[in-house]
Amino acid sequence: EVAAPIQDAAAYRRDVEVVTHDVPQTNPWYFVHPGPGKIRIKKTHVFESTSFAQAYDQEQNTACMRSKEVLDVIGQFCLEYAAKHPPISKGDAISLTGNLSNLAQSSDEPKTIAARAWTAPFTMGKTTFYGAVQNVLREDEAGPLLNLCVRYCRTLNLFVAADRQRTAGADASTQWFFHSDAQRWVPFAAEDAQMLETAYHQRDARPVLQTKDLSFNRAFGTLYEFDFSKDPMTQKNLDTKKVRKLGRGGDLADDGLPVGLRTYRGAWLPRVEVEWLRRSLEYRYPGYLPSSDDPAVAERFIVDFPPAPSSPADTPVKFTFHFGEQGCRHVNILEAFTAFPGEKEWLFQN
Repeated sequence: EVAAPIQDAAAYRRDVEVVTHDVPQTNPWYFVHPGPGKIRIKKTHVFESTSFAQAYDQEQNTACMRSKEVLDVIGQFCLEYAAKHPPISKGDAISLTGNLSNLAQSSDEPKTIAARAWTAPFTMGKTTFYGAVQNVLREDEAGPLLNLCVRYCRTLNLFVAADRQRTAGADASTQWFFHSDAQRWVPFAAEDAQMLETAYHQRDARPVLQTKDLSFNRAFGTLYEFDFSKDPMTQKNLDTKKVRKLGRGGDLADDGLPVGLRTYRGAWLPRVEVEWLRRSLEYRYPGYLPSSDDPAVAERFIVDFPPAPSSPADTPVKFTFHFGEQGCRHVNILEAFTAFPGEKEWLFQN
């Protein structure tokens, strides 16, 4: 699987139009790249035809812009999920919501709260919050539960999907970065980097810049403050009071890529689906895709989480995800938030 950048990182990714014919019935939805050795698939179910994609396009299913809003969505989601998935009870859902709310910190942005919820070990019944989200994405049933899931996913995607591109072709000294919640250096868009570079050269007379004029901020109108007098330099959201380190220079550019430009995932699959996978096949996984930049973590998952004796998943598989040097705008590392430090989880956007 090759991680590649696309144009709109904050929106869901659209599949190309392809003819699909035969896939094992256990597979939810897939598509095949036209070409030699094309596999025939039984279902004509590509991403754009899913209930999730249609709900994602609905105007009311927006990302959460306030901390309370995302916590409310998480709470409503847990209640709706419990109602549709007995024996999970309303009390289980309320308990999980309370535990997830307690993880939120006062300075957290909504997307950070969404990331913390994803990594949380707490359960309602035997189901974690991230497990419930994955189940709803796989079930793909239109209705209130999916709509709440979409709102959560839109919010999480603001964290998972890098929303600023590196300054293409710019001199290394004019590249600007902010330090993300995931402890990675994330590049500003070219126009924002140019504005910061101009302000930086005027720092002796004007050490602090306040502005709303940022490419990622147009839908929000938040006032940001950039302080060039500090070491390290800082960026501050004047609404949430969140402060981030600010970096200048090309030596920071590759910090947002996994070690060795690879991540790994360990899983058990039915043999029929393993045989279906082959070189040059393109397919889409219906859900978020966790991986690790440590191959030993993937191998440990295979050993520690074997399938039940009655499960059709009888074949251990280690996936390797290869990154180009340009990186991927649909993945982020969750190590700073996880309840399981050392997993080095890189989460790919749904």
